[in-house]
Amino acid sequence: MPSDKKLLIPLEPTQIRMSYIGAQGILCKEQLLLDISIMYQICVGLDEDAILKAAAKVGAENLGNKEKVTTAVDNVLTNTLKMIVAELPYDVVDKDRGKLRKQLMSSLHDKLYGYHLDYLDIEQIKLTSLESLAQQDEALFKQQELIREDWDKYQRQQLENRLKLVTNRQLELSTKIKALIADYQRVIRQKINVFINKTY
Repeated sequence: MPSDKKLLIPLEPTQIRMSYIGAQGILCKEQLLLDISIMYQICVGLDEDAILKAAAKVGAENLGNKEKVTTAVDNVLTNTLKMIVAELPYDVVDKDRGKLRKQLMSSLHDKLYGYHLDYLDIEQIKLTSLESLAQQDEALFKQQELIREDWDKYQRQQLENRLKLVTNRQLELSTKIKALIADYQRVIRQKINVFINKTY
């Protein structure tokens, strides 16, 4: 006997906030542990295939159920973020969030079981606090402490190299300016001597 029950497709987007803090942080290319918080806004695709995929994943009655939807896409969101951040240096992740956002949007396309990623907001990216990490996971704290020390040394060396480069360029420029001034003064003296010889 046919059912008169209709499948209601939620049009309102579902907001999912994922936070990876402390020992649950995300590792970047230098193996630095980062605290990252991202808000995803997703909704069911309106084509039949997308609706069927979403219904098969969370159940037809749960298409707009935030808890069910979050559970369904959690692993995809987390694993995709880990994969992308692992390939990016910390400076890029921290200072070029647009690049991270673009890669996430691209990588998550058609991977959310019939849901469409409308928007995402990277709310926080920062180095995980070693103090809080020490209270959560001693082994991870010691590992990150060593990695952070090596990273700090590398950053200082990079800064010293840049300062040396700037200093050398300033010296080169100063030498060129002095040479130009000396040439100009020589030309002026020559012209003065020519003028004096013509006069007398």
